[in-house]
Amino acid sequence: VLEAYESWPMGISMGVQTPAEKMQEAKDAGFDYVEVGMPRKRDMTAEERAEGIERFRADAERVGITVWSVHLPFGRDWDPSDTNEEVRVRNVADVGAMIELLAPLKPQKLVIHASYEPIADSVREDKFSATIKSFNELAPYAKKIGAQLLIEDLPRTCLGNTAEEMHRLLAAVDPSIGVCFDTNHLLKETPQEFARSMGSHIKSLHVSDYDMIDERHWLMGNGVIEWEDLIAAIAESGYDGVFMFEVGGYKSYQEVTDTWTAMRERLAVAGKK
Repeated sequence: VLEAYESWPMGISMGVQTPAEKMQEAKDAGFDYVEVGMPRKRDMTAEERAEGIERFRADAERVGITVWSVHLPFGRDWDPSDTNEEVRVRNVADVGAMIELLAPLKPQKLVIHASYEPIADSVREDKFSATIKSFNELAPYAKKIGAQLLIEDLPRTCLGNTAEEMHRLLAAVDPSIGVCFDTNHLLKETPQEFARSMGSHIKSLHVSDYDMIDERHWLMGNGVIEWEDLIAAIAESGYDGVFMFEVGGYKSYQEVTDTWTAMRERLAVAGKK
């Protein structure tokens, strides 16, 4: 099972404002795919967003790097779980309009957060209901541009902070919706447990390491994740997408590649035992 990782191409997350020279550095370091992060600023016009998207598209095409996924904006101002119906409807409309602007990038996946935080237990069910409504309204936008909407597992009090809650979400939303598995967000169960529970629902990854106390987005090997078991769990799910790094604190894209190369060497040795 471990050998399945050999078929996963590397990807790395970067903002839509990333200059072409940084894209080229990523390509030179072996990254053939990117996840594009969209800005959370509310005061940008549709024209400004479209210009940024077109600039990124043109640069990526020149460099020869492919957009695998787009991370939709998140935070209080974009919260799909807002229980004020007027605000929730506005948020859905604005995210939907942004999805339509993303068509030129031809993303296969659109990653979305289920909520902002903190969430008190007393309002959790109400917010759960609101976010289900939002995701069902957003799924057609994703389909319209040929992409799949993915719910990302989140830490702390956010919605979707356990496999059990993610299963509840998936059971209530459009069946086209899948999961973006963030390896450093699980604080109530191990990433391996989550991966084995979600199985074939996993349609994209955010790969990084952490201390299981809070999200850290460290390079793999710098935290407590048992990578041999986690990679096996992801492989067992039948995952056949991009091994997408979402990390911080690295000196260069090459450093990220080197950590994965070293990890693959460890996995190869483990697979021969």
